[in-house]
Parts: sequence; C-alpha cells; structure tokens
Amino acid sequence: MDAGTLFVLFILGSSIRVLIDSYNLKAYRGALGGGMFDMNAGQWFLLCLLFWIVGFPAYLATRPRYVALQRARGG
Repeated sequence: MDAGTLFVLFILGSSIRVLIDSYNLKAYRGALGGGMFDMNAGQWFLLCLLFWIVGFPAYLATRPRYVALQRARGG
C-alpha cells in the first residue's frame, strides 16, 4: 500500500469513528445552542470526510461540550 491509500483509509476510519462517537453522545443540531459546529452525527461525519483538516480538530474541540450535555441528561 502506498502513502496515499493509507491516508485515505485513515481519513475514512477517523470519520467513521466521529460518526459513531457523535451518535453515541446523541449529538443533534441545536444541542449546543447554535453556532457553526452545532451539528448532528451525520453532518459531523460528512464534514470530517470531506474537509478532514478542519472537521476532525473541530469535532475534538467540540466533543467535551457534547460529553457535558450527555452527563447533564443523565447518560
């Protein structure tokens, strides 16, 4: 496998991981009270898949807010 193939597989794998994680955290549009990165699981997946260099770090920065909401909901 060449480096390009590995990079594409890494982006795909990390994007799928974001999809699963955001789904488990019950991320939905409007959960964070609005803003550019207040998205549902499918939107996070597409952002990470298509614009990984922006989407993945944005998800990592936003994830603690989803975790806090999940804890506040009793999950």
